[in-house]
Amino acid sequence: MQSLSAEQSQRLLQEIPTTRLAHAGNNWLVFQLPALPVKSDNYLVHVNGTDIQALQCLRPPDGPPLPVTQLGQTPGPLLLTGYMLDLGSSPGPDTILCQIHASNTQLSIDLWPASGLLLYATNQTRGVSLLEGGLLSLCLLILILALVTRDRTYLLLSIWLLGNLRLGATVMGWDHFWLGHHLPPEYIDQVRRFTIACYFLISAALFGRLFSAALPHPYLYRVLSPIAYLGLLLIALAPFTPQAYYLPIQIVSTVVALLLMGVLLVRILIQVDGSTRIWHLVLLSMVLCVLLSAVYLLVFGRSIFIENFNGVITLLLSSLMASLVVAEQIRGSRWAPPYTLHYEPQVLNTLSPVGFFILDQQQRFLAMDNSVQAALSIDFDPNQPVYWEDHFGPLDWATIHASDNTGVTIEIPASRNTNTDTNPSLSARTRYYLLRALNTDELIYGSLQDITATQQTMAQLQQAADSDPVTQLLNQRGLEKALKEQLEQAALNNKSCVLAYLNLNHIKYLNPIAGQHTNEALLKAVGELITDQLNNNQIVARLNNDEFLILFPNSHSTQVHAKANDIIQSLNSAPLTVGNRSFNLKSSIGLVELSASMSSQEAISAAHRAAREAHKQMQDVVLYTQNSHELNEHAAELRLFQELEGGSSHGLFLEMQAIMSLRAPLDSLNFEILLRVRDSTGQLLPSGKIIAAAEQSNTIIIIDKWVFGSTLEWLAKHEQHLKNTRQININLSGVSLNNDDFNESFIELLSKHEPLLKRICVEITEGVALADMERTRQFMSRLQKMGVRIALDDFGAGYTSFQYLRELPADAIKIDGALICDMLKKETNVAIVRTIVKLANNLGMVTIAEWVEDTETLKALADLGVDYVQGFGIAKPCSPNDILSATTILDLIPDARTRAIVRELHNRT
Repeated sequence: MQSLSAEQSQRLLQEIPTTRLAHAGNNWLVFQLPALPVKSDNYLVHVNGTDIQALQCLRPPDGPPLPVTQLGQTPGPLLLTGYMLDLGSSPGPDTILCQIHASNTQLSIDLWPASGLLLYATNQTRGVSLLEGGLLSLCLLILILALVTRDRTYLLLSIWLLGNLRLGATVMGWDHFWLGHHLPPEYIDQVRRFTIACYFLISAALFGRLFSAALPHPYLYRVLSPIAYLGLLLIALAPFTPQAYYLPIQIVSTVVALLLMGVLLVRILIQVDGSTRIWHLVLLSMVLCVLLSAVYLLVFGRSIFIENFNGVITLLLSSLMASLVVAEQIRGSRWAPPYTLHYEPQVLNTLSPVGFFILDQQQRFLAMDNSVQAALSIDFDPNQPVYWEDHFGPLDWATIHASDNTGVTIEIPASRNTNTDTNPSLSARTRYYLLRALNTDELIYGSLQDITATQQTMAQLQQAADSDPVTQLLNQRGLEKALKEQLEQAALNNKSCVLAYLNLNHIKYLNPIAGQHTNEALLKAVGELITDQLNNNQIVARLNNDEFLILFPNSHSTQVHAKANDIIQSLNSAPLTVGNRSFNLKSSIGLVELSASMSSQEAISAAHRAAREAHKQMQDVVLYTQNSHELNEHAAELRLFQELEGGSSHGLFLEMQAIMSLRAPLDSLNFEILLRVRDSTGQLLPSGKIIAAAEQSNTIIIIDKWVFGSTLEWLAKHEQHLKNTRQININLSGVSLNNDDFNESFIELLSKHEPLLKRICVEITEGVALADMERTRQFMSRLQKMGVRIALDDFGAGYTSFQYLRELPADAIKIDGALICDMLKKETNVAIVRTIVKLANNLGMVTIAEWVEDTETLKALADLGVDYVQGFGIAKPCSPNDILSATTILDLIPDARTRAIVRELHNRT
């Protein structure tokens, strides 16, 4: 303290009023001591304030400094802060002048005997400790409850009660004291800031959860979100904002929060009904009191009213009310004990198809509503034990508890639904219920929802999904399910099954002629005719327009073969009359004896192959028995296709067959690319059957890509050794031609080998070309613009129409081998070939004759003016290495006579 003269001391004594709660003017404090009796212990003055940094006192005008002790700086259990001034044992009437440094000018000055101050501090510390311990115990109890029930409401409540404790300590002035320890004074201000800010956040979160069921969610969000944002703002500003700026922001934020809480209070008063509203109102009122106390403290400092009423009463009541609110809500959300269901049964049955029940852990019914009683056909009496397993089978309740979002479907058989008096709509049939359950340690809470109508609708939809809409027979989906089941049973019983694939040849062409109605009536008649000849365990399905499948479970192939012949005879022997029209059918059946190792798709595919074979061989029935060569061959095809679809092509390889020019045979070495296939054992598979099966399964697209890609890569690698090669013919399947994705990838593949395309000639089957003229014409034009030549394969067979040649921009015609191999046996064949050659010459196309088997045919074709020939009579297919080793066509012709004719033909030019 700076030294004062007598005049200065006298002036300060005149300017500063001497009161118990004195105001420090210009950092000076003066108070008057009364005449005090002499005591054995000293008199002490307790100077307390919100933020006192330093205190020095003396007796004016020039007395020595009085001993001053700062409280709360040394360890100890007493709850005292501020400064203590020791006046000695007989201070007498006197004036005390003090110099004080404080950020808040509100001070309290109390005169105590030393023993009295110690007793006051001890009592206050004990009371605060008891209050603090009680509230902390309540927080811990609710926290344990939160951990046990895993309910976030309890966790929020526990944190909120802790915030109440700290906020109440701030209001009462002992927030520097925590669990029997003094907090460092330099941290007190920051602790107070964060306490109020966090109280905003936790209050918004807790009230949003408590009132979510009573008030609309958007409204709660609009009211509580600003409170939470204010709390975040205060937290962000707390660490670095000076008190002069932070205090106004804190006051404004608290006032806004109070207003929003008041709005929420009014809304609850208007909208929420029942006893819960009372608890809500009390809770919010207590929170408002606590926040009002905080505002008063921030603005005006402490008062006796704030310390005594709002500090203890509000703190205790707000915590108690919070606990009561949660307890009331929990009680309201549970069924009333002991195990009773309070509702009007008629209302519940009308508005909800759900029945409720309670079981104990022995699965005995403790309570059930009318819906459950009607489902079980009983009148429930709690005094007569009824167990779950009396009506249902045993259940794993833990599993049902885990699947409570979806539930578990259970059924009550028709035999138990004998009493329908309680529910007249309950018919004597199996009924289905959706079961949900909550399994606790003591009880099982469950619900049953009648879903019989839904199950019946699903069954009808399932039946519709598995049925053909025209014939009402099974469709492929339904047959595959039945076939899978029969194969599993056959494996268990060691019995065989037979699958029949019936093909109504050419019935597909009736639809545009006879009309859709007649066509559908014909298919129904065929289905009925087949069904009439079968017994009940034999299954019929329709795949598409002209294909039927018949499954013969537990049947021997010999018996089924005889039955298949009877079916074919009934279909083919006499016209089938539909309405006033009669139809002559030509049908064939493929049979396959199934093994347990087959899948349903493999079985259908094998039967289809047998049906194609029957049609090709013009037989009524073709049978593939187990382990037959044909069935093994088909299995090898399927394995090949699976490998191709998986990206492997090790079973495929190429051979080449020479195409000889009849005008200058030795000037060029042309050839056709031929596909060859080996199975997993290295055995050759028939290429024609492989291609036919691949076209049926669309695997031919993969094969065509491989053939063209491999050929172009081989040609690019050996281009220098093939200088005499002017044309390489490659077949393209009609399935690939009509696939848009293949067309684009095919064009992209060709564009990568553009310099080689002038040697490539793509062979397109004539029948495929005529199926979609416009599509084929556009595709051919794209290839020709890239330099690729086009040949129409198998010309003269099938659906040949010479006028179509004007529409198709082909470069060559490949005459069908069936005309060539028998050409010299029939004069008409010679005439047809002569006509084709003349037509091709007139259209600027070259001709290629295939299947040339002998030298006589070779000479005749040369005389007719055919440009190129190909066949075993000239050269058989050979490996690519043989082609690379050959200089001229003569190197590939083994027959001396044929070589002589070739030289003769060459010399003509």
